[in-house]
Amino acid sequence: MLHYIRRSLPAKFALFAFIIAGIGILGIAFYSFHDASSLLRQQSVQRLSSELQRLTLGLNENITRMRNDVERIAGSNFLVERYQTASGYDEIDADETSWRENLKIRFISLLEQRPGYLQVRFIGLADSGMEILRVERQDNEIISVAQDKLQKKGQYAYVNETLKLDVDEQYISPVELNREHGIISRPLQPVMRAAAPVFNLQGKVSGVIVININFNLIVKQFLHAPEHVSYAIADKQGDYLFHFDKERRFTRALGGEPGLIQDFSSVGLLHSSLASPRQAVTKISDFKVLKLPEESASLIVRYL
Repeated sequence: MLHYIRRSLPAKFALFAFIIAGIGILGIAFYSFHDASSLLRQQSVQRLSSELQRLTLGLNENITRMRNDVERIAGSNFLVERYQTASGYDEIDADETSWRENLKIRFISLLEQRPGYLQVRFIGLADSGMEILRVERQDNEIISVAQDKLQKKGQYAYVNETLKLDVDEQYISPVELNREHGIISRPLQPVMRAAAPVFNLQGKVSGVIVININFNLIVKQFLHAPEHVSYAIADKQGDYLFHFDKERRFTRALGGEPGLIQDFSSVGLLHSSLASPRQAVTKISDFKVLKLPEESASLIVRYL
C-alpha cells in the first residue's frame, strides 16, 4: 500500500516509507501546491507515484532474487542428500572436510555473483542452532569464517520462524541492525535476511540456509531523488531504515523514539485507517485522495 501527502512546507520535501512486515509498502510525498492548477497537481501526483512505484519494483526485485537464491540452495541435492536424519551437524559422515569445502565454494560463488549479499550461512539444529558454515564479506574480501568463530543462532526469530516453514517456503526478515554475539555491530549495518529450511530425504528439517543482504546497497537508488525531493524508508514501528540524514536512521533500534512518529505523529501514518469523519475522500484513477483542509494539504493513497 502506498500513501502520498502533498502539503506546503518551507522546503519542498518528499518521503517514501517502506514497511517490511508482509512486504507492505507505505509512501508519502510532500510538496507545495498553492499556486498550481488542479490539473497540474494531479499530473504531479501521477508522476511522483509512478517514480515511487518504479523504485519500489526495483526493491522488490532484490527481495525476489534473495528468495530464489535461498530456495535454490536449501533445496539442492547437495544438502538434501547429505543429511539422512533430522539431528543436524552431529550426524554427517566422515567425509565432512570435503563436503564442507564444496559447500564453501558454492557460498563463495554466490557472494561473487551478488555484490549486495553480505553473508551466507548454513545453521544446524544441534548445539542451540550452531552455524555449520558461514561465508561473508570482510574488508572487500570473501572469507570462510573459522570454525572456532562460528556462533549459536538458535535464539533468533529468523531461525525459529524459518524452522516452521514447509518445503519451498522462505522467510523474509524485517530490516534490522546486524548483531555479532548479540551486540549491534559498529559501524551500523542494516540487513535484510532471506532464510529457508533444509529438509532431508525423510522430509525432516536438518537446518536453515540464511542470506544477509546489505540493505543500504539495495536502496541506494532512493538517493537519486528529483530536485527538491528526498526519500526515506521506515518500518511498521516508524523507525527510519533509510533517511537522507543518517543521524535520523534507526533511532528506535538504538533506544530512542521512532523518527517517523516524531515527524508526523499528528497525521497518523501508521494507522490502518487514515480517513476520519472530517476528511473528504475523492477517487482519482487508482488513487484515493484524502483532503486535509486545515493543513492545506492532501493525502494521496495508492495500493500496489
